[in-house]
Amino acid sequence: MTSEEIKRSLPMAELFRQYGIQVNRAGFAHCPFHSGDRTPSMKVYKDSYYCYGCHATGDVFTFVERMDDVDFKTAFIKLGGVYDKMTPLQRMRIRESNEAQARKRWAEEKAKERRRKELNDIDSCQKRLDALEPLSNEWCEEMDRLERLKRHAGFYDE
Repeated sequence: MTSEEIKRSLPMAELFRQYGIQVNRAGFAHCPFHSGDRTPSMKVYKDSYYCYGCHATGDVFTFVERMDDVDFKTAFIKLGGVYDKMTPLQRMRIRESNEAQARKRWAEEKAKERRRKELNDIDSCQKRLDALEPLSNEWCEEMDRLERLKRHAGFYDE
């Protein structure tokens, strides 16, 4: 299982029960990371926890790490995680795929920027046109410019 699959399949309240920690109906439990609680101070959410007393917070992995005093890898394996050993070729393909996705996102963002600029140019041209005397030389030049901008932006494409 991957870390995301573990997080989806193991609710925090269930993990608390496995460690013998009672969670009340309101979703609170006595914090196992500090002492002196008279009332439960740790809020247990579906996929995380937060202690209002000692400010401990985290997900299923950080909880197991702190409870068992282990590193992430050990907590991951203890919760049913499996490390897939990848070949260098598999790692290279994943890296190439990630780079291709990044290039695609960059190109999409640039296209959005160009489109915003085109629309801003059209808007400002329209405002200048509205301020000019209709059919004057300046108005005709601005109207020609507006038509060129609209054609370039694809307003007249079918």
